Amino acid sequence: MSDHRVLQFRWRHAVALTAFITVCASVTMARAEESVRRFPLGLEPEDVIATGNEWIALPAIRSTDAALESFNVLSMRDRGLLEVVGENGAPVLKPYFTLDGRPLPFRNPSWELIEYWIPVAHLAIQDLDLSLTYCAPSGSRAAFIRMTVTNRRSRPALVSLGLRASWGALNRVTYTPVALRGERTITSAPWVDSAEVFSFITHDTQFAWSLIHPGAKAQLIEPPLAVSPTVDAQRSVNVAPGETAEADFVLGVGIEEFSASHSAKALREMLDREGADQIINQAASWCRQRTRTTGRADLDLLMNRNFLFTALYAWGRTIDTEQLVGVTSRSPRYYVSAAYWDRDAMLWSFPGLLDVDPSLAREALDYALTVQLGNTGVHSRFIDGIVLEDGLELDEVVAPIIAMAAYVNRTGDDAFLVSHRSALLLIHDRLLDQFDPQTGLYASLQDAQDEYQKLPFITYDNVLTWRTLLDFATLFDRMKDPTNAQSMRQKAESLQKAIMKYCVSANAPAQRVQSSLRPLTARASCSRKFLPGQ
Repeated sequence: MSDHRVLQFRWRHAVALTAFITVCASVTMARAEESVRRFPLGLEPEDVIATGNEWIALPAIRSTDAALESFNVLSMRDRGLLEVVGENGAPVLKPYFTLDGRPLPFRNPSWELIEYWIPVAHLAIQDLDLSLTYCAPSGSRAAFIRMTVTNRRSRPALVSLGLRASWGALNRVTYTPVALRGERTITSAPWVDSAEVFSFITHDTQFAWSLIHPGAKAQLIEPPLAVSPTVDAQRSVNVAPGETAEADFVLGVGIEEFSASHSAKALREMLDREGADQIINQAASWCRQRTRTTGRADLDLLMNRNFLFTALYAWGRTIDTEQLVGVTSRSPRYYVSAAYWDRDAMLWSFPGLLDVDPSLAREALDYALTVQLGNTGVHSRFIDGIVLEDGLELDEVVAPIIAMAAYVNRTGDDAFLVSHRSALLLIHDRLLDQFDPQTGLYASLQDAQDEYQKLPFITYDNVLTWRTLLDFATLFDRMKDPTNAQSMRQKAESLQKAIMKYCVSANAPAQRVQSSLRPLTARASCSRKFLPGQ
């Protein structure tokens, strides 16, 4: 074949391949658009909406005006959340619209959720349709706010789509917000157009976030002209009748100025290439893959909202180490936010996580059996495993074993089980340390509501331990360890008898005994003298 014919042959195949790819992409995009579901959301004026992804949490979008009260990231160095808040209670981000240079009130919009997670606000005012969407695509260290105006008038409308950003404080949050001391600055973002970066500096930059506003003009105000670093960015457009104008504002986070700016830049480039609608559709597709149906719309909204909340607010990645960590909640509005509890992670969150995302559940379980292993069973810990609130809780000792049994039963991942054998044996020994040979029960310093109990034997905790011993037996069977498996079954049978004797009868004496336990480790203490009839 001549060179000319070879080139012609290759060219024809390239054209055919390009056409095929284009058709496939068009079909994929069309299906994505068709598959996006929207669910109306009824809200009260005091309500807020949470969204986000594994890197950035937007926990408090106000229902009344779509302003963002705060956002946060997880920080291993700071053992919790780093929360960015506005000045003196003002929102950190405040979207707004103007018409002919005058404010266009965006008050009490209607709300809907795309695939149960992506909030969209709508408001019709003065023959203009306004919308505002918050979206944090999976995998991105950034989120964006999409604002649109559709002109329903018979004449052009001069509108502005704007966003005010105010940085009042940086809080470290584990349970309680603690304002960090340092300098908050604002400057043009390095190597990124139409962008500013906000830095928190002590001896070095400790954290940064950025705002990109393509096509918008920005005004920067910083101390001493203002109490806090502030930027006001707006895009002005003369919108023809029947036409729609839009503006995208991109929020990025990082450990310093370059990483924060380029987190936002990468998302801006995706928006430029794909368009905001497609990025929202892709984020929606990720959410839809993790939803289920009961056949009832009201239950589906509650269930799927919680499925996504457990995947994205009970778990997240630290901005400084990229480690997946478990937390009570990534929302500072929860009174014990940003700490690790075995119960919350392994008994409450993990079953839902396993239902909707087994690979993420695997990573979560690995974190529980590595980073958090040393203090398994202690009331609460920081996200790096260090003790926060001391005190042994029996239900938290057994929680990772129940989760492991559920995981291998669902996935058949015996290789993962075997790789964590030493961790299981450590928890096995810790559990047996709580055994009281005189009663046959297992002791706990605190109950499943984290309250101290003077008498050590708790019915619920012992029933959960019985279940755990059977789970241990199954796990040892899978690891080809029949001796330990049989031992666990015998211990489970003995514990069942003790529960029936002391905890279930009409006059259950387990409420009236103290323990003959030997002294425990520093993680817990317990009465050691058994006083019959007391």
